[in-house]
This record gives sequence, structure tokens and C-alpha cells, in this order.
Amino acid sequence: MKNHDGEYPDKIMLPQVSPFVFNPIDLKKLMQDGLNNYRYDYEKINEDIGTGNLPIDLENITPKEVDEYIENILKIALNEGSEFLKELKPEFTLYQLKEFGKELWIEQNWISDIEKYITDKKTFANNV
Repeated sequence: MKNHDGEYPDKIMLPQVSPFVFNPIDLKKLMQDGLNNYRYDYEKINEDIGTGNLPIDLENITPKEVDEYIENILKIALNEGSEFLKELKPEFTLYQLKEFGKELWIEQNWISDIEKYITDKKTFANNV
């Protein structure tokens, strides 16, 4: 992804936040309802990341309950979520960002990078 100057980095950097952020409950519901009901919302990213709000009561939870909670998250993510998330194609992501985005800097970078990826992919396919 490009930096603030609009340039691609020389080396691999830490991944930045994706336009898609799902907690396990949201992901499970989305898998049941399908992508046709999904709508990108940047505020959802802020809601799920960096707020310090956790869906569990850390002060009153037992180690066994922690294990069960984490195991449930892993089952959803590994068994169901990874296959479902493959449906989030670049074209779908691009549509969501253009249709529902707020023209934020990060959204514009995602759009630009996705458009470049799609163009590069088509160019590569035409040259093979």
C-alpha cells in the first residue's frame, strides 16, 4: 500500500487495516446472510479495532470460559471464515469502497491499490 506521499515502499511493511473487519459474531451472521447484504462502513473498523472494548468480561471470566470463547472464535475463523472470505474479491471490495466510502485517505489508497491490482492482473493475463 502507498504511503502518505503516494509512493510504494521499498520494503515490505507491516500490514495496514483492511476495509473488512469482522468480529466472529458478525462473520458468522455474514456467512449465513451472504455478501449481498454486506455494506462497507469505515466506522465499523474503528468500532472493532483499537477501542479497547472486548465482548467478554475479563474480570469475571474463568480460564475454562476463556478457552471455550477462544476455541469458538478459532473454529469460526478456520473452518468457515477463511473459505467465506475468499468471496471478497477485489472487484467486490472496490465497489463497496466507491459506493459506501467517505473518501478518506485510507479509502482512496485502498481504491487506488485495488484498481492497480486489477489492471496489473488483466495485463498479466493478456500477456500469458
